[in-house]
Amino acid sequence: MCESIHLFLGTQQDNVIDMINKKRKLVGAKCPWSKLTEEQVLLIRDDERPMIVIAEEYGVHPVTIRDIKVRRNWKWL
Repeated sequence: MCESIHLFLGTQQDNVIDMINKKRKLVGAKCPWSKLTEEQVLLIRDDERPMIVIAEEYGVHPVTIRDIKVRRNWKWL
């Protein structure tokens, strides 16, 4: 039995947009390699301590903390 296959000609960006629109992208804590939960991200945003201190507490790189604080990562929260 053959399954219907839906392939579209497009760029990498087109494919990423299609994946996002079809809700096929794992984001946040659903992503298997995520080290943080949504609750932790919200706490990090409100934390006024130095980024390096926060990073050590959560076991992530200080750049990860910066990206969360400037909403480069986890921007949907």
